[in-house]
Amino acid sequence: MESANDVLFRAHMCGSIMPAENPRVKFTDTHIKEMIKIFNAQVHHRYDEIKSKYLTKGNEREEDSITLLSRNTKILYRKNEGRLFNEYVTAIPDLFEGKSIQEADATTDVKTSWSKGTFDESRVTKLNPIYMWQGVAQMWLTGAKKHTVAYNLVNGTFDNITKEKYYLKNDYGDGYETNPSYIEKCKQIEINNIFDLEEFRKENRGFDFHNDLSDWHYDIHYSKRTHTKSFERNEADILRLAQRIKECRIYMNENLF
Repeated sequence: MESANDVLFRAHMCGSIMPAENPRVKFTDTHIKEMIKIFNAQVHHRYDEIKSKYLTKGNEREEDSITLLSRNTKILYRKNEGRLFNEYVTAIPDLFEGKSIQEADATTDVKTSWSKGTFDESRVTKLNPIYMWQGVAQMWLTGAKKHTVAYNLVNGTFDNITKEKYYLKNDYGDGYETNPSYIEKCKQIEINNIFDLEEFRKENRGFDFHNDLSDWHYDIHYSKRTHTKSFERNEADILRLAQRIKECRIYMNENLF
């Protein structure tokens, strides 16, 4: 690749390059850092690997979230694996409704909430602009008229729960197994991460619980573990995104290539 004119912006990055409503400068440090990431990924095939327990849960529980969303919406969704691109952006939309991914009526991004707290926070706060512009890009690529961000609250992973307990024992030293405070905190870790006990036990046979399961009353009904935020296609937003990418390409050509 000899110039930024061929650089494609991934949909999940689009929100990070959009200017503020009243920008003081054309490109902030955040914008520049994002362009450097894009430049190194597409030109030099160097990717910044980001790892966190939040991303791990999102990746490992994506199918569970899709199943939960299908159950609550009565629409049988299947994960899309096809990548789309035009001359500006590229994306792999999670889900779609319509004739095909290339001719969709609607697109949906699946978000797996880390906790009950983050699930509720996403429900009562405004849609994250990163997710909004991701949806704009996906509607641009698919022709969809509507985009939905679907938040789902599903069980945590065996590994995450086990790791949290493992790190906790470092605070207690020898004899931690019988320390009442350690045991109570392990119980809380389980409560914080398990919303459907039957499903968790089915998947993780032999898991060593600290809670007395005969007194378990912490499940949350599946119907209360999905919420969605939708918005319509807006051609003005698509034009704004295209114009911004043109501006970014000019900057990249002048400063990075």
